Amino acid sequence: MLKGLKEDLRANALYEEWLYKEYSIGVSLDHPNIVRVESIEDDAVAGRCIVMEWVDGQRLDKWLDGKPSRTERKAVLSQLLNAVEHCHRHDVFHRDIKPSNILITRDDCVKLIDFGLSDGPRSASRCARDWSKQARTWQPARTTSSRSRCQPHC
Repeated sequence: MLKGLKEDLRANALYEEWLYKEYSIGVSLDHPNIVRVESIEDDAVAGRCIVMEWVDGQRLDKWLDGKPSRTERKAVLSQLLNAVEHCHRHDVFHRDIKPSNILITRDDCVKLIDFGLSDGPRSASRCARDWSKQARTWQPARTTSSRSRCQPHC
């Protein structure tokens, strides 16, 4: 999945900084209940974009419309709390947790998405300075990831 800026915002340095801040926060979080951020790239049509894993699922509010059991709801809440706890342990504060930023996959795995309003250990200005030093397409080296499997009842 790609996330980029609207065409009229692409030339705005502040929005570019915010996009890179979201990327740097996302790529630093390695947890099965947080959407995996892969890279940031320049696309000829869409401009600079964050490349993330595709999540085959639905928003929390739509999932709740399906009247899940109490046990299913508790499992989803537990996963969401694990994701938020992981963020906080890494000094990341989402600041926009709402049903549209919580996806539930077909196998009831929670994915916390959209870190655009998040605060983290790195400021937007620091990210912008770092970005200017990087290649136009940059992908961090990854070792074994704890994201390989969602564990709905962890």
